[in-house]
Amino acid sequence: MSAAYDERLARLRAEMAKAGIDVLVSMHPINQYYLSGTAQYQVLVVTAAADPVILVKRNFDRAKAESWVPDIRPMDDLRKDLIALAHELGIEDCRLGIEFGLTTAAALKDMEAIFSSCQIVNSDEVWLQCRKIKQAEEIEYLRSAERIVDIVHADVPKFLTEGAREVDVVAELDYRIKKLGSEAMPFFFGTGGRPMAWRGTTRLTSGPNAGTPTDYPVVGGTGMSPATPHGPSTRCIARGEQFSIDIMAVVGGYHADSGRTYFVGKPSSQLEDMYITALTAQKVFFEGARPGVVVKDLVRQVLKYVEQRGHLDHFMGPAPYNSS
Repeated sequence: MSAAYDERLARLRAEMAKAGIDVLVSMHPINQYYLSGTAQYQVLVVTAAADPVILVKRNFDRAKAESWVPDIRPMDDLRKDLIALAHELGIEDCRLGIEFGLTTAAALKDMEAIFSSCQIVNSDEVWLQCRKIKQAEEIEYLRSAERIVDIVHADVPKFLTEGAREVDVVAELDYRIKKLGSEAMPFFFGTGGRPMAWRGTTRLTSGPNAGTPTDYPVVGGTGMSPATPHGPSTRCIARGEQFSIDIMAVVGGYHADSGRTYFVGKPSSQLEDMYITALTAQKVFFEGARPGVVVKDLVRQVLKYVEQRGHLDHFMGPAPYNSS
């Protein structure tokens, strides 16, 4: 076991103890990868004392090669194999945690049937508490991803020209992201595990499209069709308009994300005033962000400033969708 993963396992078990959870069953690849170093088609089981167990449905050999976990087993039938493992490890009459945030109703029913004597509880907070503390190697992954983002942002003026289509600019930027070593885009999920589809590409919204409400918390553009109602469209870029470009890179499973505002030509006085308001609002937040400050109170300060500037109805998206 490497020192990094030894530390993660110890931290995870400490959080399990705090939450009163005896066993974790993870079906979420991000959590599985964080602890074990592999994210094949698998289920991860963590107890308070025994070695974690990975049951691999597909690509057992790769999981063995990637993970430090000594107990990796091929999985034939999820229900039968987990029942056998429960008997082997003595998993009964205990609190068993699974990831409620991304668990389907069918998977929850399976877990309740397999571990019928256990109380099934939510383990999301346990995993999040562990993952929020970054080790040196995780921080380096984040810095590497951010370097890619900065390089690609520097290339934006080459392609953000009058008459270019949103989707063409995004294609050029996505090409550069991948060429610089970024992995596939990660998935983000909303209510009920709904994927935020626009994250399949760099996000670019221009002109009126930039104010289109989506299921993303702010705005996400119109997309290519109602089937993927987010992100860039075939709209052509016009002079004097504003553009929001959100670039993400992923290295080692860790992502960096930077959104910036661009203009083609000189913006109108109204757009310039709105941009200065947003920029200053950001400074208000940064200057007030100190240990002990309640975030809600700080947000109120920001909103008060924006309201004084006359742009509250359009801040963080169009009203009424910005109220949350």
